[in-house]
Amino acid sequence: MNNKRMIWIVSLLILLLGWSGYSYTRPAILVAESSTGSWEASCTPVSFPNPKSLWEGKVQWKGHKKLK
Repeated sequence: MNNKRMIWIVSLLILLLGWSGYSYTRPAILVAESSTGSWEASCTPVSFPNPKSLWEGKVQWKGHKKLK
């Protein structure tokens, strides 16, 4: 009985450490907004670990005037 319990504890510990390592290496999703609320931008990772094409972003204009 004690041996089964130890196997479960070690298995959960290995799973937790593996998930923590995986989560730590993932890049963050970046979100920004202007102080007036006229625009917002977001950048999300699209590939990993290729640094040349890591980020893809979009900007959305929410202002009243048209941009030229």
